[in-house]
Amino acid sequence: MCDSARSWVRVWRAVTSASILVLVLATTAAASRLARDGTRTAIERAAAPAVDAPQRCLLVLVTSKDGGNWGTVSFNEHNLRSCARWAFDGVGIAQRVRGRWENVTSGSADIPCGRLGIPVAVRSDLRLPCAVTGSGNPRPGHQPIYFFSNVATIIKAPGQPVQTEVIRPSTIGLFADGSWYLEKLRWTGWGSKAAHANGISNASNGIPSQAQGKRIKTPAQITLSRPGRFLGRTVYRCYKLTVPPPATDLHGCLTGHNGYWSLLP
Repeated sequence: MCDSARSWVRVWRAVTSASILVLVLATTAAASRLARDGTRTAIERAAAPAVDAPQRCLLVLVTSKDGGNWGTVSFNEHNLRSCARWAFDGVGIAQRVRGRWENVTSGSADIPCGRLGIPVAVRSDLRLPCAVTGSGNPRPGHQPIYFFSNVATIIKAPGQPVQTEVIRPSTIGLFADGSWYLEKLRWTGWGSKAAHANGISNASNGIPSQAQGKRIKTPAQITLSRPGRFLGRTVYRCYKLTVPPPATDLHGCLTGHNGYWSLLP
């Protein structure tokens, strides 16, 4: 190969490499990123005020679109084992308006992003579970139905916000300390009078302690029933869990007493 040809090849390779680098950097810059420091704290307070969980259990993102004025809070599934007691499904959404982060909405499906004014680029960047165009306003009798991410904790107490309601949760806590929970739930019939799911029961054997015990995983089935209104939303008010021995079946219904609400047996 002559010198001029070699020189041309070197120039072509250099230009190509530079183009690829610019493309990679542009793609990286366009992606949502982890919110940090004061921005993270402000988004948490706005988007998930009712979630009392350690920061390691929360994934807080801020968009690179629309001036970085949108953020989300969701459960950090990478830390599921240590965070099961705080597990929740769905995402809380916040928007920065005139320098202040404000709550927009939360949910795990069919969020009316268009009606809420969330730009299309932001929806894609933050991977929001938006409703299909035209489905943001459900017809009468077709309102979304919610449930709770943990059946062992207080749902509502005087002066306290309600436990986060979710749609089609993939994880449900069964013990308040996180030592027993359901995971990988797959639902059928959600939105009808009874919703059913198959999943995995993940429990500690408690030896030598709940935190250090061996994990026992078995198939499990859960049924939610009796949908009704609760604090402005339609929720499934009863559940029934079926698991093989040595675990014990569980059941409960939403019950209130002196301002305290829980899913009592």
